[in-house]
Amino acid sequence: MDTWEKKLAIAWIALLGGTGAVMLLLLSTDDRSLHFTLVIFLIVVKFLAGFGNVIGIAGVIVFILTKF
Repeated sequence: MDTWEKKLAIAWIALLGGTGAVMLLLLSTDDRSLHFTLVIFLIVVKFLAGFGNVIGIAGVIVFILTKF
């Protein structure tokens, strides 16, 4: 894994962890804006899943092109 991939993975984990922490904080304080935070969390997860698929497919294509 390259250094930029490690940095990107750490940034993803930090973003998801931060969003999760905000959700738990809002849930514990019984704030009504938890639904908005949940929507943000789900959008981030959906983006990361899609971006991960693109990176995975690109990695396979690069692997195939370098081997043949």
